[in-house]
Amino acid sequence: IRANTPNMTITNNTLYLAGRDGIYNSGVDGVIAYNDVYDVMRINNDAGIFYTVGNAQNKNTVIHHNWFHDSAGPAYADGRAAGIYLDNHSKGYLVHHNMIWNITWSGIQINWDNWNIDIYNNTIFESESAMGRWAGPNGTNYTIDDIVIENNYASKEDWIGTDVSFTTNHISETSPFISFDDRDFRPNP
Repeated sequence: IRANTPNMTITNNTLYLAGRDGIYNSGVDGVIAYNDVYDVMRINNDAGIFYTVGNAQNKNTVIHHNWFHDSAGPAYADGRAAGIYLDNHSKGYLVHHNMIWNITWSGIQINWDNWNIDIYNNTIFESESAMGRWAGPNGTNYTIDDIVIENNYASKEDWIGTDVSFTTNHISETSPFISFDDRDFRPNP
């Protein structure tokens, strides 16, 4: 699904076997929710299961309650596939209650100038890192501002933000789920 119109709602889809992103949305005032997206990024790298490219505008977009999983870029293109990729200058996103697993790069990737991004209550399991960021080419020092990271779980380290709660974000390689293999992602007691 590729969209860049305002007020776009992308919900309740199952998407798989894509050459690049499963969902791309760069419009404003959008909602991406309750999607199951997997086995994408088959012919490209440096993108994500959900992908967007920003600009100076706050997008006011919510990404919630999605399953983004089981994707890897091809070996000839270095294999990078992020779960949620808020690329170049993305601003104004609320990312919450997503389940991201079995990917070859970061669960959530941000790049260049990013601000007004809230990342809450997500689970990232079996990825290269929880989050990643590229600050810019050739020594450019882009900035981040008002990026809140709270109450997330990941099996690998790296939370990147301006307000990172080290008491509510958890890192553990031990599965916290009743049954990861059966996709029963309720937490163990």
